[in-house]
Amino acid sequence: MSTLFSNPSIAASKPASLRDQQFSSWPGQTVIRPMLQLWVDRITQRRALSNIADNQHLLNDIGLTRSQALTEASQPFWR
Repeated sequence: MSTLFSNPSIAASKPASLRDQQFSSWPGQTVIRPMLQLWVDRITQRRALSNIADNQHLLNDIGLTRSQALTEASQPFWR
């Protein structure tokens, strides 16, 4: 459930950036959302790393060998 500031005296005492926001009473949102975003970022980065594993020039730019790139790219997203 979410609570929107509807009491004018409470809303007026809050900064403008907080007045229009809804705050969730579900604590999992603050834990689960960042974890899911981390997993998506890892999937994206490892897929990109896998795609450049055959381009030695790009690997030199990021300081990895082909075997290091493939090892990192093959890891599951949760690690």
